[in-house]
Amino acid sequence: ALYDAGVKRKGTDVTTWISIFSERSVPHLQKVFERYKRYSPYDIKESIRKEVKGDTEKTFLTL
Repeated sequence: ALYDAGVKRKGTDVTTWISIFSERSVPHLQKVFERYKRYSPYDIKESIRKEVKGDTEKTFLTL
């Protein structure tokens, strides 16, 4: 869902990203980020930097 809502499309569906980052446990997010590498040419940190800016970027990178 992160890939589909970000790198795969033009424009980022930030609502989906916020939902995933805020509703999933840390162990689940770790698995999501590992799997994300299979679909995206970028790791999750690179994707965050490319897809969002400002406070949202800082928040996602902190998580």
